[in-house]
Amino acid sequence: MKTSPGRSILRGMLWVSGFVFLAKLAGAFKEMAVAAGFGTGPVVDGYLVAFNVVNYPVALALGVVSLVLVPLAARAQGAPEADLRRFHGELLGWTLLAGLLIGAGVVLCAPLLPVLVKGQGGLMGQEMLRTLALVVPFGLVSSLLASWMLAAGRHLNTLLEAVPSLLLLLALLVAGSRVEVLVWGTIAGFVCQTVFFSVLLGRGAGLARPRLSLRAPLWVDFRRGLGIMIFGQALTALLPMLDQFFCGSLGEGAISTLGYASRIMALILGLGATSLGRASLPVLSAMVAGGGDLRGGLLRWTAMIVAAGALLALLAALFAPVGVQVLFERGAFSAQDTRQVSEVLRWSLLQLPVYFLSTFFSMVLAARQQHGVIVAITAAAIVAKCLAYLALVDWLGVRGVVLSSAVMYGVVVVLQGWVCLGRGRK
Repeated sequence: MKTSPGRSILRGMLWVSGFVFLAKLAGAFKEMAVAAGFGTGPVVDGYLVAFNVVNYPVALALGVVSLVLVPLAARAQGAPEADLRRFHGELLGWTLLAGLLIGAGVVLCAPLLPVLVKGQGGLMGQEMLRTLALVVPFGLVSSLLASWMLAAGRHLNTLLEAVPSLLLLLALLVAGSRVEVLVWGTIAGFVCQTVFFSVLLGRGAGLARPRLSLRAPLWVDFRRGLGIMIFGQALTALLPMLDQFFCGSLGEGAISTLGYASRIMALILGLGATSLGRASLPVLSAMVAGGGDLRGGLLRWTAMIVAAGALLALLAALFAPVGVQVLFERGAFSAQDTRQVSEVLRWSLLQLPVYFLSTFFSMVLAARQQHGVIVAITAAAIVAKCLAYLALVDWLGVRGVVLSSAVMYGVVVVLQGWVCLGRGRK
């Protein structure tokens, strides 16, 4: 009996949600160790800024390759094995080269960090960034390998996202709360993650040998819309750094306060949006590749997603202070820090319903290969967020920074809904 698309998505969400929970739980324990050792201050400010700089190309690669590669894999069913293997080898080769070049560029740009982030946090971030640049090549390769696993319908890639957090947690517990441990523990985590991905994908026929050529026939389809997707994902991946830039002018500790609230939000968003996106994209892509009609279930899924997001936001807001206290309030992290982080977290929760729905609509557009629409909406969203920044940050401080995200995703959902459910329906 053939499984309905809705059931396939729900089944995938259950698997991904479980893996996301374990991955985010590892991240939560890591954040507990960081909070106990460093609290809110220049060390965490500098680390978060430096890490987001090196993580920017990694997040960009994961977003672009996943949204392009997964639909491509659905359309490439039945292609000759030799063509697929050559394409994988060439894509891996160019990813390795890009990682080395971008990592070198990060080192050269490190002196600019204190210009963007004032105070001791900017100076410490500059020193950390020179070493953390090693994350880039390993992170890019891990993103590619994770996308291959997702394209094959293997959701174990989500569980492996826990590896960098677990390695850093282990390093802090064993070697103590020192800046060099924070930096090298982060690098070791990405190295081990890349090794695990390679081992899992290397079973059987093994990984393809990296090549610096463009001879595989699948490049024609892969490059279609790739440039515009890179532009769109570059804007999206820039958002965490924009938040930190605006927080950098709000005084010492503002970046780390936002960072701790963001870590809890990452757990909540991961359980909902990440599982929804990763479970739905392969199913939606297969439906489009097979000539299926996506319209039937969109309204039903829209209502369900908004209701689930609103309920989750309400429950999370009720338990926010307790959650922050249990996770972070120990060592250098004080009761005052708990109150500040809890308040920012509650304002952040306003974005949940629209963020969840935006994720689902993005998967619909990606499955239809409406890449230009995705980028146009992303650009409009960035403009809306910047306008919200200007209107809210001076008035509400860090709360205004996170509220601007709710405004942005509200704009995104309106535009995406117009395309997916209205004028842009297929």
